[in-house]
Amino acid sequence: MTRKEVLEFLKEEGRAAPIREYNSLIDSLNSASNLLIYRNSIPEYSVVGESFAPLSLNTLLRWSERDWSRMYKKFKSDTSWFVVFVARGGFILMDTIENHIDEFPWTYIKPKTNIRSHEDESMFDTYTDEQLDQKMSKMRGKSLSILYIEDMIPDDYDDSNIEITNEIISAKAEEFDIEITERAVIALLTRTTSISGMPVYGTLISYQGGVILDWGNDRTDGFDFFDFSETKEYIDDL
Repeated sequence: MTRKEVLEFLKEEGRAAPIREYNSLIDSLNSASNLLIYRNSIPEYSVVGESFAPLSLNTLLRWSERDWSRMYKKFKSDTSWFVVFVARGGFILMDTIENHIDEFPWTYIKPKTNIRSHEDESMFDTYTDEQLDQKMSKMRGKSLSILYIEDMIPDDYDDSNIEITNEIISAKAEEFDIEITERAVIALLTRTTSISGMPVYGTLISYQGGVILDWGNDRTDGFDFFDFSETKEYIDDL
């Protein structure tokens, strides 16, 4: 039976409680489906009651790079790019793409949106580049294109990390008289091909359930399970 047919049957029975129970069951089943994504092998912890399709980071990178190659071609033009890692998870991609963007200035921002319940407030300062103003001031009066890097781009909330980061960079660009000529996003997984008018390059999926990672700030068993300290310091030097 489809959901509609079941509801019509319950309504004919004239029982409100089973209808509420049925809707609650459907909602819980939808939220219980998780796409689990790991850096390497699947960790040994319970997934009882969850329907999942495990993927490794290497698999996602292989799929996504096919789409990123369209973006890489733009780096070979005369356009100057400013690379912004969205520090929620974008750092995980640096080793893979740095050979394509090493000639451009880099920065990183951890916007205070979609905050996890276990995240400490100090994390947002720690994972936001202290040298952002200094880097942008060196580009005063120039034309720049902006590349945002994030691990996952959903389309199911209004204030995404990418959108908020873009607002921050746009405000800084206006402050330093920088003309932004183009914007683009690189991601591992995306449910949309465009966000705020920016093209998104990566593995496009239709999956709408929850996503569990073993990197970034999604894990609740630590301040930051994979804190990207070395990566952050590396970008600070650029």
